[in-house]
Amino acid sequence: ANGKALYDAWQAAHNVANKSARNPGIVVVPTTPNNAAFTFVPHAIIDGVDNVVMSLDGVLSCFSGSLDLWPNRTASDPPMLTEDREREFGGPQYVLNAIDIRNSQNVTLTGAGTIKGNGEHWWFDTLITGTRNNNRPQLVWVQSCIGFSMIGWTLTDSPRYHVFTEDLFFGYFEGVTIFVDVVLFQNVVDARLQRHAGLPANWRSGGPQAFRDVGEWVLPGMLGLVALNTDGIDIAGQNVRVTGCTIQNYDDSVCSKPMNRRGNLTQCTSHLLFDNHVVHYGVGASVGSVSPSDAVNCIADTTYRNIAFTEPVKSIYVKPNPGDQGRGVIDSITYENIHAEGAMMWTIWVSTQQQHQPGTNGTNTGCSFLYPL
Repeated sequence: ANGKALYDAWQAAHNVANKSARNPGIVVVPTTPNNAAFTFVPHAIIDGVDNVVMSLDGVLSCFSGSLDLWPNRTASDPPMLTEDREREFGGPQYVLNAIDIRNSQNVTLTGAGTIKGNGEHWWFDTLITGTRNNNRPQLVWVQSCIGFSMIGWTLTDSPRYHVFTEDLFFGYFEGVTIFVDVVLFQNVVDARLQRHAGLPANWRSGGPQAFRDVGEWVLPGMLGLVALNTDGIDIAGQNVRVTGCTIQNYDDSVCSKPMNRRGNLTQCTSHLLFDNHVVHYGVGASVGSVSPSDAVNCIADTTYRNIAFTEPVKSIYVKPNPGDQGRGVIDSITYENIHAEGAMMWTIWVSTQQQHQPGTNGTNTGCSFLYPL
């Protein structure tokens, strides 16, 4: 019911008479007594709206019951831009994202509220079974939009990416907080890995030889990487600034993603600035991955500046990906004033990405997490 109410509020805001960029339609998620959360299941993709501001003042908590009850997209929903992207996100029958905005103009998400992703159930399912793999909801998805801003939201424990934009033309993100609470779930993780993988209670002290003995998925577990693919803010598009964010996660923290000739508004991700971020853990200020494509996957003219990492898995991470058809471009990437303390693996990695996910044979996802151990 809350998902339908939110969708209806968006439609009502879009239909406000005489609205404009200076006088937009307004959607409000209010605070409640004791800051109680609204349990939330998405109703539908928000498509074709303009001049709307959503003020998130309260808390939306994503439904955390049976994963099979989370809704899928329908045949009438607007598709992703390419078949490659459909496959990457579990399509064509992929699950609905929590907030999904497409083909829209002059949209702002603001407020001091929170979306709780409750993603641990999805992470464990992927780690143990590999059946859903990438078919997990993002908390915020933005596609083929002109003029999009996100200011001040807090997003926690997404089932997959926290924020992903594709084909965004002019965007601004400021003061967003991303928080993945791996410690909270560590005892449950240990119990499940011991039960399903036959690991001893002291498996965390096993060292590299133990990794080899029981399989490469112990390494992500030992590092805390059970929160699979919990990217912070991923941007595919042009003319976007992401500034002043605080991020704790266990995948790409801020990341440029490629666009290609199949984009409606942009054909190469370019003119991005990621600056003034504080990151705990995370897998870096990342570029890519970029694999070859007949449509030419491309990232160019992107700057990462003034970013402080504490205990990152990686900090500077540039990742082309293998392929045998088409072209990929990574050009004019600048890193300035990057500070990293206590890196778990590699402070700087410029090479094929280290990613071999559950449910894949590893042939198209880069090299092993164990390389070069």
